[in-house]
Amino acid sequence: MGAILKNILLFIRYTLFALIATVFTVLGSSEKLLIELKQKKIIGEQVDVGLLKDGFLILSVIFSGIVVSYDVFVTKKKLSEREKEIIATREHNKLIFFTLVKRELGLDRLNLKIRVFVPNKSIGLTVSNILTKQPNKKKEFKVKYVEGISDKGLSEDLKFEVNPTIQGLIGKCYHSGQVEFDCSLITTNNVNYNLTSYQKQKSSSLKFCSTSPVINSKNEVVAIVSFECNENFNITHRNQGKWEALAQNFCVDLIDQSPNLFK
Repeated sequence: MGAILKNILLFIRYTLFALIATVFTVLGSSEKLLIELKQKKIIGEQVDVGLLKDGFLILSVIFSGIVVSYDVFVTKKKLSEREKEIIATREHNKLIFFTLVKRELGLDRLNLKIRVFVPNKSIGLTVSNILTKQPNKKKEFKVKYVEGISDKGLSEDLKFEVNPTIQGLIGKCYHSGQVEFDCSLITTNNVNYNLTSYQKQKSSSLKFCSTSPVINSKNEVVAIVSFECNENFNITHRNQGKWEALAQNFCVDLIDQSPNLFK
């Protein structure tokens, strides 16, 4: 009830300022109206109509500025509250995901970290593609911090080429459009994935990695979620289907909750 009353009072205040701004605008733009008011003795005989008109014009600008500023403030507040709700939902779904993984895979503990990779749209890469004039343009995915999902401090400058070179499980996932995983990453990472020295260094401690595509309504891979662990995490033939379903559902929920995040 208190929130409703507060919103009503804010609406009345906003409407009042808007009406005052409108009145001042009318008075400040019509010298003829002020002359008529003077003739009807609504305003004094000694009043300078031209000066009064300028005064009303200045006041109309001030009150219009207040209305616009208030409107911007309310809009930003609503967006901020909406963003907080989205982040809370992401955190909740992440917790549910971890709980389901532990239950479905029969794990006592879980130490997964999550990174989200999105297409690299940097000016440097765009210019490079234009200058090379190659039909098969270079495409990269880079880390994007997504609040409520991403774990902080996981090499935010890391990126992988997905075309024409296929680098890492990110590149492999981009081309297959399916969940990919490697439970022996600590030994295969150096030889199987076309990685640079920097990429190898940044992923050298990982023993497990699985990537899952985030696909939009146009069937485009708009992001790739990487699930990583520096402890043993075994996917077997018995639980592979369960893991893939959980990872895919996580990505579907992510784009459903935050579609604008991947545009």
